[in-house]
Amino acid sequence: MTLRLLLTIVVSVGWARLPAALSGLSPGERRQLVTRATATMVGVAGLLAWWAGPLLEWGSVDHESYRIAAGLVMAAAGLVRLAGAGLGEESTRVLAGGLVPVLYPVLLGPETVLAFTSIGVDRGVVFAVLGALLGGVVAVAASRVSSLRRGIWGALARLNGAALTVLAVALVFDGLRDV
Repeated sequence: MTLRLLLTIVVSVGWARLPAALSGLSPGERRQLVTRATATMVGVAGLLAWWAGPLLEWGSVDHESYRIAAGLVMAAAGLVRLAGAGLGEESTRVLAGGLVPVLYPVLLGPETVLAFTSIGVDRGVVFAVLGALLGGVVAVAASRVSSLRRGIWGALARLNGAALTVLAVALVFDGLRDV
């Protein structure tokens, strides 16, 4: 189960949309932006996983219920990825030192935030940070994909959407079993 949850975090990171978001940039600019965004994402993962437990307690939300809701949103995001949304050419106008659009909304979308918080509450901050690091490694590799490989990349991106959908449904069933 631990490997499955770690994989859930990795596939929730929006690395599949990076080649389209970075299409107009040089390889050096791509590497710099993705490295900066990945480092920020790892920090955000740690903060979200650390704050999620107290926030859920403050809002009187059970961990199991939150896991179900997170799984449903992540499954919807996976279906959107499976349909191929976000794989076309996007604007490469870089704002805030590359954090927009590379960190948000490409790498760190709602499904990623929910993965960090839900799994972080259950497994701890270190687990969420480890998943973010692994997702960041995949993101750095994805930033090197050229336009010549877009057809293959589109298939891998859709496979990522299918994997996210399946893993998110498993997260929903984990929450239902624990209720």
